[in-house]
Amino acid sequence: AVFADNSSVTSKKYVDDLMSGYQGKLPGSGANKLMIYDDETGIGEKSIETTLVSGATGVPTVGAVKTGLDGKQDTITGTAGYVMTGTGNAGDVGERAIYSANTNYSNALVTAETVNTSVAAAVNNSLIRVDENGAPSDSGTLWEINPNLIALNVWMDGYTKLQYVSLDGSQYIETDIYPNQSTEFEVDFQSNVDSLKWLFGARDYLQADTSSNKFSMQTFSSSSNKIWIQFDNTSNVEFGVVAPGVTTSENRLARHTFKMAGNKTYFDGSLLYEVQGWTPFVCSNKLLIGNNYAQSGGVTAAGFSGKIYRANNMFPCTRDTDGEPGLCDLDSHTFYPGNTRLAAGPSCISPNLFDKATYIAGKYYNSSGNIVENPDYGMSGFIPMKSGQTFALSGRTPSGIAIFNTSQVWQQQVTGQSFTAPYDGYFVVSIAAGQQDTLQVERGSTATTYRPYGENICD
Repeated sequence: AVFADNSSVTSKKYVDDLMSGYQGKLPGSGANKLMIYDDETGIGEKSIETTLVSGATGVPTVGAVKTGLDGKQDTITGTAGYVMTGTGNAGDVGERAIYSANTNYSNALVTAETVNTSVAAAVNNSLIRVDENGAPSDSGTLWEINPNLIALNVWMDGYTKLQYVSLDGSQYIETDIYPNQSTEFEVDFQSNVDSLKWLFGARDYLQADTSSNKFSMQTFSSSSNKIWIQFDNTSNVEFGVVAPGVTTSENRLARHTFKMAGNKTYFDGSLLYEVQGWTPFVCSNKLLIGNNYAQSGGVTAAGFSGKIYRANNMFPCTRDTDGEPGLCDLDSHTFYPGNTRLAAGPSCISPNLFDKATYIAGKYYNSSGNIVENPDYGMSGFIPMKSGQTFALSGRTPSGIAIFNTSQVWQQQVTGQSFTAPYDGYFVVSIAAGQQDTLQVERGSTATTYRPYGENICD
């Protein structure tokens, strides 16, 4: 009623007392605001936050909080040193151990360093199965490097693998091996004669009539069917051992393996003899294949005559630059030739460069470089060549050989059964129909016995 009397005068106290009983008007600055009471200022307002934003001072909605929590991970608990993994369900966390030498690795991970170390070692060694404690076990879940096994065969560039090399009894191959009491050495061989011959060994020759530190393996004795083993460091002690199953000349001349592993010897994989109570030694001369006396002794022993198919991880080969035969050591990538030039066996891989799969029937190149269609003839595909290489052809009626540059553009024609490449490029051989089954194209000036393209007689 007082506010309706616009003409009456009143006191300030009366007005103040009257106003204190009223609420100030609410702010109401926007629909997305929340009113909030403050003891100091009375009713105020805060923004309603529908999303969680860093630095915001408003009040979040339940939905905003839930949305934010949905993007967070529950507290993760796990084993110290383990790696967290996914499980296939969002938000769930698994774990895997990191492999070490003392843990079962069936569900574990492995460090890059461990993998690198294992792979690097495996390049030069083979693996054996072991248990979690590193002990050899056929049912073990781990693999370890076994330095006593043959290394992986990584062939040497610049050398051609042969089936065998032949020694004539006066020849030998000097290795870089200095044998000792722990040496393992195995030879895959075939003897040409039925008599006592040295297969491999080394010897420190001190005087003309005195020797010590012997390390030798002989092949066969014709009189008693024996393999003779000799190793000592003080006197000429020989051990004559009967070879099981070697009872005839034919068996003795067959292909066999003979191995020495420390004081044990094996014939065709079976234990032959174990020397008891021998004195360990180290030879200062290198091990020879096909003989047992080092060159420094000036002595010629009764050398092995026959074929060597393998000696440890050394394989028969020829050096491509000059055709020199010898052994390629795949452990050290070293080439060992004979003391004189050895006789080379056949190449493991066929020398034939003509692949019948590339044969084109009913066509050939004439002397002008044009393709002529004729059912009585055919031709090879493109065969690559390098300037100066010589090629021998056999198994065909002499006819044209089309020469092409590196872009396979025809350049000229040559004839005959051999030719030398005038430049880098390709060539195509023309043949009579049906001769695709007999054609052989090979490097060199001399044709050899026909072998199909890609044939491998060593595997």
